[in-house]
Amino acid sequence: MSDLLPIESQNFHRMANSGMRKLNFMPGLPPVANAEFIEDREKRPIRVLCLGMPRTGTMSLGLALGTLGYRCYNHIEACAVPERDMKSWNEALDAKFFGGEGKRYGRNEFARILKGFDAVADGPAVPYFAEDLIEAFPEAKVVLTERPVDDWIRSISNSVAAAWGWWSWPLVVWAEPAAAEWYRESRRMEKISHFADSHTAGKRLIRAHYTDYYAHIRKVCPKERLLDFKLGVHGYKELCEFLGEKEPEGQSYPQINESKTFVPLYSVWWWYCFRLAAQKVLPRALVGGIAMWTLWRRRRDLPGYLTSLKAFLLY
Repeated sequence: MSDLLPIESQNFHRMANSGMRKLNFMPGLPPVANAEFIEDREKRPIRVLCLGMPRTGTMSLGLALGTLGYRCYNHIEACAVPERDMKSWNEALDAKFFGGEGKRYGRNEFARILKGFDAVADGPAVPYFAEDLIEAFPEAKVVLTERPVDDWIRSISNSVAAAWGWWSWPLVVWAEPAAAEWYRESRRMEKISHFADSHTAGKRLIRAHYTDYYAHIRKVCPKERLLDFKLGVHGYKELCEFLGEKEPEGQSYPQINESKTFVPLYSVWWWYCFRLAAQKVLPRALVGGIAMWTLWRRRRDLPGYLTSLKAFLLY
């Protein structure tokens, strides 16, 4: 494994790949990119933009594209190198939505993050930079997956909103900087998309965000570049005709329940961050606990200890 990649990221690759292999309800899920690939990616042109909202069949679409020979960038890949990719996405989010000092991301900036991939789906790229990607890569074709808005809100509630709402995240982030960029990115996405409001009266906001987004994409994307991919109706036939690829023989289009897979996948990420945090915090906590226990056992001698300490400091 490449020495150019921080050891924390190398460990994440091993843990993520191991964790995803254990998710037996996700047959065929490709592993996240390995460390050698991340540090020495070959240049590929961006050919496909999967601009459907997360939880609209985008994971199944990514698997289908993988079968056709594409390499699809998604949130899992971004989490694999948080100190680089997530930092870049946070810069892009700051510049576009929060008045950051950096320049708006364009073709060169996106190409730097997406180097080695020829397709992109899901956050952090989608939906926040969908129009930017359409403009940045005019040669790329756009596949738009959609589902009924009420079904989508339920899926978001059971996946994204659930994972983002874990009370332990702030504690893990405080103890482990490797999770800080991801947590910062998720909080920004929450403010923009209202995903975490799907359990409350904020459903009105998330519903409007969803419908407005699809209307806008259909407006700004040239018709000849766009495929409205209908879940449960379209499959490899329509996808391959649109992309100019040969339809794979003897294979059915992937069907993944994204609501059930999202939380287990993020559990892998949480356990990775928690383990790093525990390695740093527990030894200190153990030493502190022993010190407190010793002081309690010798509490009668405490005034003498304090007198000696004062004399030492004033010496």
